[in-house]
Amino acid sequence: MWTLFAQDMKYAMEEHEKHRLCKSTDYMNLHFKVKWLYNEYVKELPNFKGIVPDYPSWFLQFVLQWLDENEDVSMEFMHGALERDKKDGTIAKVLLQYSAILTKSFPTYIEKEKIPCVLMNNVQQLRNPSWRRCLSRWVPNRLKVYLKTVKMDTEASDLLNDLQVKLNNVLDELSSTFGNSFQNRINDCMRQMASLLYQIKGPLNANNKNQVEADS
Repeated sequence: MWTLFAQDMKYAMEEHEKHRLCKSTDYMNLHFKVKWLYNEYVKELPNFKGIVPDYPSWFLQFVLQWLDENEDVSMEFMHGALERDKKDGTIAKVLLQYSAILTKSFPTYIEKEKIPCVLMNNVQQLRNPSWRRCLSRWVPNRLKVYLKTVKMDTEASDLLNDLQVKLNNVLDELSSTFGNSFQNRINDCMRQMASLLYQIKGPLNANNKNQVEADS
């Protein structure tokens, strides 16, 4: 039931994101109700236990809109969010879950070339040490100043450094997969080149011909 509800909600929120049919406070209230519904009836079910839910992503643009309209309150929320991240690693869980999903589906995009490059760039941005600068593009002006000046304590800094290392490993794995996908095409090109060279040079003796084939 939750899966069907989630699908309907996702499509509905995508439509609302285009037309903004309600006030930002209405979207925030809906967000909290969906969160309550998930925590109350879905979170502990076997199929969903331990899995990061998708519903926060449905409301991202509406939350940013609400924050923009309520900058004073935004500061309090930012303080609370940082404290919670230090406590339970919310940021790490979401980013690593995204990376796991991306790694699993990445091979299906290999043939399209541009898409793998975009996906790898996404991971590159996630692991960027200047995460404050990346985040500041999506938050109000006052929060930009805050994000530039806030100092992380040792525990939070260690968590972020550990996260960066894990994202580095993810990017290395994706890069290796993408690079290996070119091997067959490289081999084909080498064979074609060897064939052209053979045609240009004309008939070769058996030893030279074998060498050309070996080089290809």
